[in-house]
Amino acid sequence: MLDGRWCIRYYAVVPMDIREILTTHPCIHPVVADSTAGALAHHHISPVELKVGGNVVDARLEVSWTTYDESLHTTFQRRDIIEQGAIGVACLLLASYTDKRVTEVAKWGERADYYVGRSEGDRKEMLEVSGTDEGDLERRTREKRAQLLSNPHGKSGYVVTCRFCEPSASFLHERYRHERGDVL
Repeated sequence: MLDGRWCIRYYAVVPMDIREILTTHPCIHPVVADSTAGALAHHHISPVELKVGGNVVDARLEVSWTTYDESLHTTFQRRDIIEQGAIGVACLLLASYTDKRVTEVAKWGERADYYVGRSEGDRKEMLEVSGTDEGDLERRTREKRAQLLSNPHGKSGYVVTCRFCEPSASFLHERYRHERGDVL
């Protein structure tokens, strides 16, 4: 149990092909899968073992790709590839360890990136995503958790932060304060 809640723990490495993003999250553009491969391929060769921690799961995910559109590197700035790649990592984690999917992009100012749910149009929860090549993942996770919990809709949701140079991710599920029983 982590943070007073149950957490899934996998001791075996779970294999996942990046292209599965396209079947498990049909509303996500294919450039996200390519960006996920591109963000990882900058530092590693396929497959890559992604260490995942947080209050949803403690696991190792073997992420693989066979090919990707390498023109990404001459079309987009590195930070854009990283951010799109982080969205791909979030999609892989949602599909692997929950029954939720990205259902819609959030609007600017909603303090999260996406809505997630079990089916198209389901906007029950939100998702905040952030990626980096290097840096303090714990600090970034705390910042993104606070951002998600300040959303104007009072929705709970997921926070996924990842680092590509040392393949690792944090995967949190956070309940909005009225769902936790906090005084508003």
